[in-house]
Amino acid sequence: MLLNLKTTKATASKGITYEVIDFKGSLHLRNLGFTTQDALDIAAILKKEDSFTSTLNSFSLSYNNQIGDKGIIAIMNHLPMSVKEIGLVGCDINDPAGKAILEWMQTATSLHMICMEQNKLSNSLKKDFHTFKKENPSILVIL
Repeated sequence: MLLNLKTTKATASKGITYEVIDFKGSLHLRNLGFTTQDALDIAAILKKEDSFTSTLNSFSLSYNNQIGDKGIIAIMNHLPMSVKEIGLVGCDINDPAGKAILEWMQTATSLHMICMEQNKLSNSLKKDFHTFKKENPSILVIL
């Protein structure tokens, strides 16, 4: 039941209209069967710098295993630096997207936690994440 929620209509690429709900900074889209195209549409929404993206602090696409690297890379290219918590568990992430995530993490100023277990990262890239974790002990990194 949604009560007292402010909504705003906006248009993404390809004329897709979406409605943004004032959600108190959390956007959790878990286990919805999203595909790469859905992730590209989300990235287009995140690309818009507005009150929605500037207040986003918790973001999850966990258990959407058809997003793939292309979708995750697009999202990471536009994910706001205000995000404190990220959930990307079971998203079929391989090294190309994993590297994009790690690059975003290295520049993120607000990150406190990222959960991305049940993906397909190489041992070499996992080692890079563990190095990041050692250098940034205040950030919880769950692989």
